[in-house]
Amino acid sequence: MVRQALLSQYFFAQDTTEDEGKTRKRRKRCTCRDELELARPNTPVQMPKGVAKVQAESTKADPTPSGEDARDSEKSIQFEGGEIGIQKEQELIHVSLKSDYERMREERIRRNLAQMEELGLLRISGKIAQKNGIPKTSKRLQQKQTNSLKPLRRSSRVNRTSTEAMGAESRDADVQSDADDQEEHSLHYVDSSVKRYVCETVITSSRSEDRFPSGTKLVGYTRLPHTYPLGNRVYGVDDLQLRSLLAVGGHQGHTAIYSNDRSEEKNRAEGQSEPLLSFRSHRGWVSDVQFTSVQPDTSTLLLTSSNDATLKLWDLNQTTEINGQHVPKELVACDTLHTGGIFSMHELAQNVLTASKDSTCVLSHVSSDGKMEQITTYDSLHTGVIKCVRWRDHSVFGTSGKDRQVCLVDKRAKTGCVQTIENVHAFDVNIMEWDKQNDNFFLTASFDPFIHLRDVRAPQSPVYSFKGHMFLDSQRCRSIYHPVFVNNGNAVVASGERSGSLTVYSTKDGSMISQGHIGFDAFTMYSPGGPDPTLYAAARHAIQLFQPRFD
Repeated sequence: MVRQALLSQYFFAQDTTEDEGKTRKRRKRCTCRDELELARPNTPVQMPKGVAKVQAESTKADPTPSGEDARDSEKSIQFEGGEIGIQKEQELIHVSLKSDYERMREERIRRNLAQMEELGLLRISGKIAQKNGIPKTSKRLQQKQTNSLKPLRRSSRVNRTSTEAMGAESRDADVQSDADDQEEHSLHYVDSSVKRYVCETVITSSRSEDRFPSGTKLVGYTRLPHTYPLGNRVYGVDDLQLRSLLAVGGHQGHTAIYSNDRSEEKNRAEGQSEPLLSFRSHRGWVSDVQFTSVQPDTSTLLLTSSNDATLKLWDLNQTTEINGQHVPKELVACDTLHTGGIFSMHELAQNVLTASKDSTCVLSHVSSDGKMEQITTYDSLHTGVIKCVRWRDHSVFGTSGKDRQVCLVDKRAKTGCVQTIENVHAFDVNIMEWDKQNDNFFLTASFDPFIHLRDVRAPQSPVYSFKGHMFLDSQRCRSIYHPVFVNNGNAVVASGERSGSLTVYSTKDGSMISQGHIGFDAFTMYSPGGPDPTLYAAARHAIQLFQPRFD
């Protein structure tokens, strides 16, 4: 039935609600300016704004699923003159409450979905979502989740010397340590590629034949074809000769372990070794890496220090997979030794020295079963950043720093520092290195163009000052370089900034023995000493090996 009603007056809508047994009536005044047209069944009509408002309020009170407005049960609209009924089976009022923008948006979505279906993108996206199983997260959140999965044993494993610090904080640390231990046990560890390599490889004595021959003169170095590829700049190198392993650490906290058995036919043919294990050990750049001097039969222990102020002990024989990366077992992760980044680290007989940007040097003892004990903190050696620390023997060590000083310390002395050498260089003393064959001598390097060789018995003046390894005798370089003793302490090798060469100096008379072009600046160099005369020189993307030449 078709009706047309022109409403030129006000109408009222009654809304009855029950509150504590009483009925209250609320009157709403609406103005209708348009015609209300009631159509035949299935014929959409325009509804005045007042009626649409009542319809919307009714929908809020009793919500229904989208798309079912046209199939609602009977609705009634109260008018002043009576009631207009809308029958579900007989009459249909199609009221569109959507805006033009919403209709256009839905139309675009339908067109896009249809186009994606034609291109097969919907099926591909479904497979990817099913494979991944988790939504993507931001890079910072992924890093936070990665750190939370690592088996950490932090300050609760370090025995502090102060008893006052072991109160409530110690009890909380014990609880945290128990939680960390439970988390560590939940990780599944397997034998690593390092352990399989050590077990399967027969360590040969071929390198012992290359020791520095006695009675001959070192005249230079020859490049070997063997290289170790790197993804980042290297700041620390160490080798474990008994197991023929090489460890490197550097930029962005990356650490890599390589096979150092160059007698293998495969390596000799290819001239390049891929890492046995590569992982990110720290959040900051790695300052030093070192295999512990005491190695258990069942473990391969590696110490790493970093600019993130942490000292870590790893068991390279066991690995677990975290976020698709093979990570060795972390036995100790101590971040309570320093308040600033660790610039240098050196271990001898399980006694570990760490030098920091917070102007302190800390002596700790680390055991092979994963425990660390802080023994002594030296906080009055330097007035600035301590850039290097090295053991001379089991009791005496030396430090150098930004204050241009070198401090000689005996751990047995109550006063700590036994000798201070001032104004060693014109700038920061970046490197200090002991002669392994004669522990009375040590060398230092700075940003100036000199390498000084000193004797602890008369340390105020250098025995020799080597010069000529830097480009055009520049007065100040910008990078830290690391000269090393070679040839049983009879020579020193250095590579200067922008020189692209290796320079060999004699420690017997202070003369320059040779200088050869290698094509890059080797700021990080390492010489194992003993039976292995090989020189490891780190470029930006690889470690190049050099063999000595004798006359």
